[in-house]
Amino acid sequence: MLISRFLFLVDFNYDKFKDVIADTLVYKTILVSPKLSMPLALSIGYTLTRSLTMKRPKLNDIDFMSWRDFMIKGVAYNKEFKADVKKDDIAVILHSGGTTGTPKGIMISNYSFNALAQQSAVNVIDVRPKDKIVTILPIFHGFGLGVCIHTPLCLKVETILMPEYDANRFYKIWKNDRPHVILGVPTLWEGMMSNKKFDNVDMSQLKYIISGGDYLSVAAETKINEFLHKHGAHVNIFKGYGMTESVAATCYTFPGTNEPGSIGIPMVGNTYKIWDPDTDKEKAIGEEGEIIVNGPTLMSGYLNNQKETKQVLRRHDGKLWLHTGDIGYISANGIVYYTQRLKRMIVVSGFNVYPSMIESVLESHPAIKKACVIGIPHPYKMHVPKAFIVLNNGYKWNNSLEKELKELCKRKLATFSVPKEFEVRDELPKTLYNKVNYKELEKEEQSKK
Repeated sequence: MLISRFLFLVDFNYDKFKDVIADTLVYKTILVSPKLSMPLALSIGYTLTRSLTMKRPKLNDIDFMSWRDFMIKGVAYNKEFKADVKKDDIAVILHSGGTTGTPKGIMISNYSFNALAQQSAVNVIDVRPKDKIVTILPIFHGFGLGVCIHTPLCLKVETILMPEYDANRFYKIWKNDRPHVILGVPTLWEGMMSNKKFDNVDMSQLKYIISGGDYLSVAAETKINEFLHKHGAHVNIFKGYGMTESVAATCYTFPGTNEPGSIGIPMVGNTYKIWDPDTDKEKAIGEEGEIIVNGPTLMSGYLNNQKETKQVLRRHDGKLWLHTGDIGYISANGIVYYTQRLKRMIVVSGFNVYPSMIESVLESHPAIKKACVIGIPHPYKMHVPKAFIVLNNGYKWNNSLEKELKELCKRKLATFSVPKEFEVRDELPKTLYNKVNYKELEKEEQSKK
C-alpha cells in the first residue's frame, strides 16, 4: 500500500484540511508560511493582514510542526538512517487527466524518476554546477517536478521557482539573478516578449531556453528566436515533448535537430514509433499516426486503475510502449514532428482538420498575438473550425482583417480547414499549467446551444 506520512501544508490552508487529516495515516503535518520567502516589508504586511487572523493548531498538538522547527530538528539530527528503497518502488504519484481526460494518479518509480535526470543531463551539457535556472511551472505534474526541479538539483544547479507567471517578478529575476537556463510553456514567451521592461534586457548569458508542455507554433518559434537574438542571446529556443506518464520529456531538439516546428529526436534510451490506431500496426516514415514511446522513464501505471493502464501501456514486439494519444510523424532524417492531440482533431465533412496547423498559420499574421481553434457544430458538415484570437497592440478587428486572415488560410491550408467563424478576445483562458484552455472554449460554445 502507498501511504503518505508527511504533509507539507501552506499555513493559511490549515483550517480547510485539519478535519480531513485526522482521517488519514499522515504522521506529521509541516506548516509552511509564505512570509518566510517574502521581503521584510511584505512579510510584515502579510502578518498584519492575514497571519494574525488565520486559525492554527494548538501549541501542544504534536501532529503539527512549523517549517522552521522542522529545519532546526533536521540540522540537529545525527543518527544513521538506512532507507530500504528499491528501484521499482514508487517515488511519487502525480495527478493528471492522462490520455483519456479522466483524473487519475500516475505512479512514477525511483528508476524512472532518476532515469529522466540522467537523460536530461545529456541535453544540457553546457550547464555547470551553480548555474541558475528559472522555472515557471507548478510542480504537481511531470514537467514541473521532473524536468524543472529533480533534474536541476541532480545537476547541482540553483533553481529559482516561480509557481505562476508574474511579469514584474520575472523581470526582477532576469535583472538581479541573470539566469543561464529558463524553462516554460509557450504562453510564458508571449508574456516575456510583450513586457516593455524587457526591451533593454541583456540575454547574452543565456545557455538554454526550453519550451514544453504545449505546442509551439512555427510562427511563435520564429518570433521568439528573433527576440532572443535582438537581446544578445546566442541560442535559439529548444523544444521538448513528453507527458506526465513518462515523467514529461522523452524527445528533445538537440543541436542539429532543432528544425522549426519539430520536437527533435528521442532522448537517450528512448525509441519512438508512429502507430496506426485502426490497424494496430506501425506507420511508414513520413506518415502521420499516434506517437508511441518506449524507454526507461515510463510510469508504473495508474493508481488503482488497471483498465486505463492497459489502454495506455501496451506490449508490441516484446517491449512496453506508451500510447500518447498524440498525432505526429517521423521525417526521413529521423526528426519527430508533433501534429495534434488526437482528441483535438476536428472532422469536417469526413476530412481530418488539425487545430494546431490553423493556429500556426493565423499566428504568422502580424496582427495575431495568439490563436486557439476548436470545432463547432455544423448542420451538414458535422463540425467546422472556429478561431478565437488575441490581437497585437495597434490592430483593430474589422471586415478587412477578417478577409485577410481567411485569404491567408486559403493559401496555406485546405479549404475545409479555413475557420468558419472568428471571435476576438482580450485574452484566452488558461489551465493550471498555463496552457491555453481549449476545453473551456468548447464548454462555452456548448452552453450557447
